[in-house]
Amino acid sequence: GTSSRVMLLTDPQFSVAGQIRSSQQSVLVSGSLNGRCRIRYAQAQDSIQPGDEVVTSGLSASFPENLLIGKVADTHPGVEGGTEFTVMPAADTSNLQEVLILLQGNRHD
Repeated sequence: GTSSRVMLLTDPQFSVAGQIRSSQQSVLVSGSLNGRCRIRYAQAQDSIQPGDEVVTSGLSASFPENLLIGKVADTHPGVEGGTEFTVMPAADTSNLQEVLILLQGNRHD
């Protein structure tokens, strides 16, 4: 009750359900070893363009809807075929001094 585990969105073990803000297309956003995020699974790959904002979709129970994750930076061939997208995080994760922890539900102390 008095501590939290914090994982950066750039951590390779991190994933969150997201969406492309302009098209509302659902995507899975994961961390990567290079300090950025990536989108590996997107159905309408042609509709995702560099500069598109990526936000949380609200489908992951731990994250509310419409939090800005970052912007699509570029595209490249995926390891398993298809296209993979690099996402530049909205926050500078290399220089964090504070974090905000969101608590779900009503809390009565």
